[in-house]
Amino acid sequence: MVSQEFWKKDGPFSWVILVTIVLSRFAGIGFSISTAGVFSDAYPEHFGVAQAETNVIGATVLGVFLFTGK
Repeated sequence: MVSQEFWKKDGPFSWVILVTIVLSRFAGIGFSISTAGVFSDAYPEHFGVAQAETNVIGATVLGVFLFTGK
């Protein structure tokens, strides 16, 4: 069993850091998804390729973002 001293080490500031990290990840993933979605309509017209081929760009960006955790 974990002692009470272990739980008293972390103060309320650690919760502020945790919430900040979660919000920044949420914003980062949202930005990545929205940017890929906005450009996914413009790429096929500009490059003259199929929509499915340009969706690979957004999937790759999001996959790398989630895979690396950064």
